[in-house]
Amino acid sequence: MRRSLQLLACWALVSLLSGCAALGGKRPVSGEDLTQTRRIGVVSLLGDEFHGLRIGTTVFQNARYSVKVPEWQIDAYATDKAIELLRQRSRFEATALDRRDLVIERLRVDGPQQLLAIAARQGVDRLLVIRPGTATSQERVLFAPGYGMMERSFLNLMRRCVYAAYRIDVLDVKTGQEIAWEWGGDFPCEYGETPQLPFLPGLEYYSAEQREGIRLGLLRRIDKSMADALGALALIPEPR
Repeated sequence: MRRSLQLLACWALVSLLSGCAALGGKRPVSGEDLTQTRRIGVVSLLGDEFHGLRIGTTVFQNARYSVKVPEWQIDAYATDKAIELLRQRSRFEATALDRRDLVIERLRVDGPQQLLAIAARQGVDRLLVIRPGTATSQERVLFAPGYGMMERSFLNLMRRCVYAAYRIDVLDVKTGQEIAWEWGGDFPCEYGETPQLPFLPGLEYYSAEQREGIRLGLLRRIDKSMADALGALALIPEPR
């Protein structure tokens, strides 16, 4: 949990210093930047932490937990999905950022410089960073940044979903500037999508079959939201 919080704090600081999300609002890649884009590097920093959330009618009914699921390989999946979409639906070359020399803990100190240095060595001109993120307003604030499962109740109304709450930053590797960013889809989840499982106090309380259903639900959510986000960024045609 501490590692995830450090990563989020790091990127919050980077965003503040660069004046990106907090001041400029989300924006697609401009036409000028698109013409100068040839090769895109992709890295996911979603991590391996799954969040279980229950939001009740009162704060006394709220509950949450976080658990590591490295075997799900969510970073690899999100990276591969973005690369697949870029290769299939755009004119850009796309490749995964080499993570072998990446020291996650250093991001708090170095900001994106470590990522940009690796990207430069790989010869990419744009870096696409997939990272945990959620808004501070509207209903998005209820979701823990990253991914997990949400149960929300109000009186007799119950809503559940598997969610992915992230954002995508597009950086110019040469200048280090953020040139675009977008949420990972219109909303972190779609209430009512399968699996529809009640909140339990930990992922280990679900059966192996149920956990697999949750994992597959998350992958489907990443598939859809990634296509939506890359379309909104103007890197691929927007899905119909």
